[in-house]
Amino acid sequence: MLGKIFDKLLHEDEEDRLNEEKEEKSFNPRPHILLVLAVFLLALSARLVYLFFFTDPQNIGIDWYGDVYHHWQIAWLSKEVGFQQGFLRLWDFKGLEFYWGLLHPLLLSILFGVTGSVSIVILRLVSVFFGAASIALIFLIVHRHFGHLAAWGAAIFSSFLPVTLFSETVGMQEPLGLFFLLFGIYILEEKPFFAGMFWVLAGMVRSEYWVFGAALMLIVLIRGRVHFDKKVAVLVGFGFLSLLYMKYMLDYTGSAFYPIKVAYLATYKGDWFLPDELTLREIYIQTVSRIIFVFSVLVGLFVFWKRPKAYLFFLLGLGNIAFITLMHGFGARMLGWTDNTLVDRMLSFPYEFLGVFLSILLLYFLPKLYKHLRYLGLIILLTILLVIQPVWFVIENFHEKAMHPSWENDLTLASAIAKNWDGQGVIIIPSGRPGMTYALAYFENVPAQALVSDFYSPFYYAEGDPFAEWETFREEIIDWLKKLDARRLVYLGTPDVLSGDSFGRMLATEEGNLFKLISFNGGVRIYEVISEEE
Repeated sequence: MLGKIFDKLLHEDEEDRLNEEKEEKSFNPRPHILLVLAVFLLALSARLVYLFFFTDPQNIGIDWYGDVYHHWQIAWLSKEVGFQQGFLRLWDFKGLEFYWGLLHPLLLSILFGVTGSVSIVILRLVSVFFGAASIALIFLIVHRHFGHLAAWGAAIFSSFLPVTLFSETVGMQEPLGLFFLLFGIYILEEKPFFAGMFWVLAGMVRSEYWVFGAALMLIVLIRGRVHFDKKVAVLVGFGFLSLLYMKYMLDYTGSAFYPIKVAYLATYKGDWFLPDELTLREIYIQTVSRIIFVFSVLVGLFVFWKRPKAYLFFLLGLGNIAFITLMHGFGARMLGWTDNTLVDRMLSFPYEFLGVFLSILLLYFLPKLYKHLRYLGLIILLTILLVIQPVWFVIENFHEKAMHPSWENDLTLASAIAKNWDGQGVIIIPSGRPGMTYALAYFENVPAQALVSDFYSPFYYAEGDPFAEWETFREEIIDWLKKLDARRLVYLGTPDVLSGDSFGRMLATEEGNLFKLISFNGGVRIYEVISEEE
């Protein structure tokens, strides 16, 4: 059976390929726009129902998806501060603004301006919209090559796959990037120049998507089933926008490939992880990852050489699996392994891809053996989808734990800061608390111009120990506070002159001189900045 399936799937003769393309156009005409809209609305409805009826739209779960608030912070600060500092100058409180790329914060900034709202729900709706749009594109791609039934199977499976449905409601940027990758694949034949550009746009959302887009472009150049002029168009489209983006990154970061560079150093080399010994369980997972990586690469090379139907879609899915298993099997990403990794957003598309491939096997190739087997294939597919639904219990268990108590702490902290601020001057806040920043902006209406992170203090740029010559360095601190017109300073922890924390040492040294404690609650200290006149 498998031999017959692969005989159908893999054709070596170019004449067979041309006949195959004619058959696809004849038997699988482009579906009516209303049918595509129905697929989109099916996926969209499932996500909206989950978002608004099964979750708290404001509380995403900082201890699992705190990065959503960080993405919000970059978009909000870029709109309110960064774009006034320079052309498309992203802004942040922790220096990571250019790592994730330009497109997501730019889109969010536009939506903040159009809607007049800075709600985190906007991020979640963007994720929901593009997740549903990606499923519509999968429907179109599968329909073009494998027919109506397989396309519907792929769409239904993707719409209700637990990890995918959940991941596309949290508000992260992957659905936006995946949409551009899929859209480029879908329009390649008709609009190759724009296909290349869309693959670069995907890279402006996630660093690895830039690599994926470049890989798709190279595959088209080397083994693409398109004419030479279209290969040139893809190269020009990809190269043109890539050069502009590289110049943009070079100007602001000093590196043309800054997102890729940071991603490599952080998640593969391991700069973001503490050195640690892997447990036996983690070693087992690492070994399995290596096996899956080798298998996915071998299958990918086979698909690359044979160029079956929808080969670019298959290579995108296999490439995603290879990338993730490479990070966990050979890179340092295994040091960041947590129990929720298997239901995390990074595995969303690989799971979705496997579901789509299963739909094609069961609803296209199986009926080719005997047409009535399509009913069996449909029953098997729906049964698998039903059997995996209990994964929701695992997802909800991790999600519920992540929603408390960090969210409540950030709300309380923001409320305390707002109550102890008279609306004048700047508040110096701790970096790395985007949930607190969101609560200050959305619930307490504190403007971006009134917030500055301690990340940008003179301590960050100091060479050597600033406390060795404190009286001299103290003048730099005073100048910084005056320049900002700082009126409040928020500190989390206990000030100590022996602390390794520079702000803790400074506050312990200068309390009563430069800073006056005006509020203390649960380890949160709010200081009034004392002017020189006082």
